[in-house]
Amino acid sequence: MFLGTLVSRVLGLVRSPLMLGAVLTMTSPAANAFDVANKLPNLIYMVVVGGLVNAVLVPAIVRATKESRDGERPSSINC
Repeated sequence: MFLGTLVSRVLGLVRSPLMLGAVLTMTSPAANAFDVANKLPNLIYMVVVGGLVNAVLVPAIVRATKESRDGERPSSINC
């Protein structure tokens, strides 16, 4: 366990200056690859979460407001 922690710390110390150099010199192919690899998961996450919100939450809100206007029991959504 100690050896794994030690290797992880050493690799972290090596990785930080390499990443800083890649970020500061954004003209190299390595920097471009880092930029894409950093942005791609965030982009995929936003597309999935945005789609889920539009597909699930918005219809639920519309249905709840429609039911509260029809004289039924008030919903938990304030109108």
